Amino acid sequence: MPVINSQRGGVEIVTILHTGSKELSAKTVLDIKLKSQNPIPANSRLTILFPNNLVLLSEFKVQVNGVNETAVQNADSYIINVQLSSAGEQNFDVIIQEGLQNPPEGPYSLQGFSFEFQTESGAGIDFANNDDIFSVVNCEGFCSLCSPSLSDCTSCGADIFTQVVSYLSQN
Repeated sequence: MPVINSQRGGVEIVTILHTGSKELSAKTVLDIKLKSQNPIPANSRLTILFPNNLVLLSEFKVQVNGVNETAVQNADSYIINVQLSSAGEQNFDVIIQEGLQNPPEGPYSLQGFSFEFQTESGAGIDFANNDDIFSVVNCEGFCSLCSPSLSDCTSCGADIFTQVVSYLSQN
């Protein structure tokens, strides 16, 4: 299916769900639902720019509409390219099952995603950039800095050392 437009269309970000573990430094899963303005041809790719507080691991396992697809990280960046095998689709359920790790410190939020569908040669088809906050995770333990009233944790870490130092400094 040839791409006939000369300008990129839009991508509707239907949802981004943080379905895996939300614990600090834990491996996690994202379920992303997208709707492209244009039908996407076979052998295209979906380029995803992640928020820079997520940790990208070296190997990814990604499903698109129930099909396991190849995903490769751009060197030293927060971008992965997912090969798409189906043709003519406009609705995409992208599940990143492996390859992501939550931030090592909190509280944290997930915001600042970008999505672009590209042809096999890299020409842009549809694009979305969004700064909406999709997930907010508050500290549940290992508090390293509390609010003046000690009722809210304003900074936390993922290790027991942080919890012990925090406890000793507050007592």
